[in-house]
Amino acid sequence: MDEKNITHGKLKTARAALAFLLAALFALPPQSAAAQASVRQEYELKAGFLYQFTQFVEWPPEKIQEPENFVLCALEGPASLPEEFEVLRQEEVYGLKIEIRITGDKDLEACHAIFIPAARRGDFNDILKKIGDRPILTIAESTGFLERGGIINFIRQGRKIRFEINQKSAERAGLKISSKLLKLASRVIT
Repeated sequence: MDEKNITHGKLKTARAALAFLLAALFALPPQSAAAQASVRQEYELKAGFLYQFTQFVEWPPEKIQEPENFVLCALEGPASLPEEFEVLRQEEVYGLKIEIRITGDKDLEACHAIFIPAARRGDFNDILKKIGDRPILTIAESTGFLERGGIINFIRQGRKIRFEINQKSAERAGLKISSKLLKLASRVIT
């Protein structure tokens, strides 16, 4: 895939992606007796965010040109990957079909992006050390993730799901985050 096609593809999806992100920033429905429905809605939003993040992050060309699929990994843990993430298998990034993998701590090199569930927050230091400066977008949902070197973290602000970005960690990994995404973040570490 040449650079012109990648750039054209990113521009083509930028408007739709930005519209989705703005819509997703609206409040979650109020908590009801059906807390399970609320959790499901939260992970539907997070799945949408995950996809949209990939539209506003640029990986080094060699990381995108080599594989057959765009690999979104989720670290295995006490809880399984939310089924709401399965919808991402129907999407593409850079013209590559998204492949979702549940992985352990040792099989991280093939991942383009890694979702680290809250249940693994005690393992952040080890996980981030294993990833090192590889061009892998790290995404979690736990306080303190950015301060330990993670790139994107989901946070709750009242009834809203928001995100924060560690731009310094992204740059260290060779990832370029669009200024449009940075403007939508609730906090950016530079």
